[in-house]
Amino acid sequence: MTAHASHIVLLLVPTGVAEGERHVAQQQFMASQIPTCRLAVYPRVGHGSNILHPQWCVQTLFRLTVLAAVWLALTALFPLPSGNSLQADY
Repeated sequence: MTAHASHIVLLLVPTGVAEGERHVAQQQFMASQIPTCRLAVYPRVGHGSNILHPQWCVQTLFRLTVLAAVWLALTALFPLPSGNSLQADY
């Protein structure tokens, strides 16, 4: 783990990571380290999924943005106790 990688676990904001399945190892690591991360993987694609499949990327970004807005609204209504993290499974 690199020096900055140890700080990723401190992210408590909804985070989205999208990638094609042929180059997903680094993104899987990031998603496993960020407590509120959602990983979206497009099948049979490597880098450039945003160019090869723009509609999927737009739909994924929209879905993650809506989920992030809901998450932020809920945490505003029901704040997490300090020092606690939340593993998102949305």
